Formats: sequence, structure tokens, C-alpha cells
Amino acid sequence: MAFRSKVTSKLGRLGSIVGKVNGAFSNVQKLDQDVTFDFTQKNLDTINLKPKAHPSHLFQRSNLEAYTSKLTVMFCDLVGSTALSEQLAPCEYLTVIRSYQELCTLVIRNFQGYIAQPLGDGLLVYFGYPHVQPDDATRCVKAGLGVLIAMQQLNLILREKLQLQLAARVGIATGEVLMGQVGVGNKSEWLAIGLIPNIAARLQSLATSNSVVLCPTTHKLVSECVENCQSLGQRSLKGISQPMEVYQVSV
Repeated sequence: MAFRSKVTSKLGRLGSIVGKVNGAFSNVQKLDQDVTFDFTQKNLDTINLKPKAHPSHLFQRSNLEAYTSKLTVMFCDLVGSTALSEQLAPCEYLTVIRSYQELCTLVIRNFQGYIAQPLGDGLLVYFGYPHVQPDDATRCVKAGLGVLIAMQQLNLILREKLQLQLAARVGIATGEVLMGQVGVGNKSEWLAIGLIPNIAARLQSLATSNSVVLCPTTHKLVSECVENCQSLGQRSLKGISQPMEVYQVSV
């Protein structure tokens, strides 16, 4: 429980954030900023959960040359989103997705994660970009567990307002990637290329609801500080030639 306590304390007054979602469901026909959390800078400062922003100059490169780097990649996905879209009216569904993404974003940035791409009902997140740090893997696992803990609080509101609850699953992999600019014109962005993002995505698909699944490398890096971690044995991942032992962490 010590590790979970550290994650929870790092999140600060999470209940105060989630409480703000109440107003999101008072008028779901209003599709503007009032629909979701009121994450103004003033509110973030008040609740002591100000995202640790990365200075913009860190992402400015003088050329487009790709480079190799060690990275911990997280895929976070909302479980059952298709069924949810059928169950809810479009405006309700949008409100739920916005609330979920805002909450995940705040938690991930609090652990200094870089959100590379919002993927509909999921998120692609990097720890170790733009700069590698020795505790990237640990912070990534903490962020993954933090998302699951935060969603427990969000579900208190969703059960009351819409008689539903959300679940997420997280996959995390660590290793060497090629960072390169992908896309055309204004749509180009720096993304991690290689096997590691694919492994993280496959691990996310393998995870059960409300759990985090780790590759062997990530597990080795965090094993001394992560509790409630159990081996799932050797698993074959789609598109990956060799089976690997994977590990699951639950809140």
C-alpha cells in the first residue's frame, strides 16, 4: 500500500478536481468549455496540481534529423467506449470523453509525462521526452496508477449523474526508439518509431480493466518500488515474433 499512498499523495487534492465535473452534467446540451472541468490556471494553482509544463524551446530543433533515445511509452485506453457511445446521447458521450481526457491529462502531466497524441478515447504518452531522466519508468507507472485512482473518483460522479462507470487499461514499455518527425506541413510532429510503442499498445490490449501491464524491461526498472505487481507469465503479443513475460499492476 505504500506505493499507492505515494501516488495518491502526489495527486494532491484529487477529490477537489473531480468534484468540478458535477457542473459538466447540469446542461449537457451546452457544448463549450463549461461542459467539462474548469481547469483555469487559477484553479490549478489553488488545488496544487499545476501541470509541470515543458518549455516550448525544448521542442524546437534546428533540423529534422531523427535520433535514437531511451523512452518509456504508455498507452492508456478507455474500456468499452463503443458500447458507451451507443448507450449515451452524443452530447453526453462527448462530456464523458472530455472529462476522462482532462483528468488523465492532468494526472499524467503532474508526473511530467509528455502527451504525444490524444487517440480518440485513448492517450499516447512519453516519459523521457524531450530529455531522458533516470526515473522515467517509475514516474510512468505512477502516472498509470494515478489515472486509475483518479477514475475511481470520477466514477462517483458518473454513477450519480448517468448511472455508469468508466474503466481504463494501461500498457507500458521501455526501450530504445527512433524519434523522428512524422507528417506533412503543419500536421507534422515528433513521434517515437520502432518496436517499443507497438509493444506498449499490445500490452494495453492485453490488460484487464483498471490495471497496468508492463514489459520485462519496465518491470526490472520499477520492481523495487512497485507493489501489487504479479507476473502474467509468457504471453504472445500480436505482431511480435517472440513471447515475453509480462507483469500486471493493479490499484
